[in-house]
Amino acid sequence: MNRIKYDQNLLETMALISRLSGAVIKDCLYDEEGTLRVVVEPGEMGKIIGKGGSTIQRIQQLLGKKVMALEFAPQIEEFIKNLIYPLRGVQARIEEEKVTFICQDKKTKGLLIGREKKNVNFIKETLRRYFPIEEVIVN
Repeated sequence: MNRIKYDQNLLETMALISRLSGAVIKDCLYDEEGTLRVVVEPGEMGKIIGKGGSTIQRIQQLLGKKVMALEFAPQIEEFIKNLIYPLRGVQARIEEEKVTFICQDKKTKGLLIGREKKNVNFIKETLRRYFPIEEVIVN
């Protein structure tokens, strides 16, 4: 588990998103493509998305960036499900400091890994922020 550090710009972004949506924001982080991933507290997903996606669309317009919402869960199994949603047919095995994903087909495996491992690297980085995970493997 890494200590999370925020710069002033990210703190202001989190405050703006919280004010616009009314959701309790746990964390914000950018992925390799510059997409802002917003981690909300459990039960706050509906607030940040808004009716018909209106709130998240308004946030995206104001920030000029793609925004994706993710619901936090204190249990690693549930958090992994939220993290890889909407992928189906993926089983996660957690052993000490290692998470192994087992995919049912090649397409799902490819989507989970992503081009140049960007998705699996994001999953690993995100899991390390909240849980004592050192390694993520996709089979």
